[in-house]
Amino acid sequence: MGCRLCRVLHDIAEISHGSELRFGTNIRSAAAAVAAAAAMVGFRDANLNNYYYGVQPDEATPLRPAYSARGGAMTQVGLYGAYR
Repeated sequence: MGCRLCRVLHDIAEISHGSELRFGTNIRSAAAAVAAAAAMVGFRDANLNNYYYGVQPDEATPLRPAYSARGGAMTQVGLYGAYR
């Protein structure tokens, strides 16, 4: 099985200065009707999360206060199907 979907992602444009690390795998059938299951776990650093989800002080409003996001983890599972 192994880690077929392992990725290290980094913002090479240096806009967010963020990075993400993903580990995952998928299992596929080889029949005419293809079924696949996938699972992934990812880790994002605070720079990446804050770029997408943070609210800077100059963006804050009374209904949307300033917020600085921290690093975090995410999971994803899926079941896919197709036929020829």
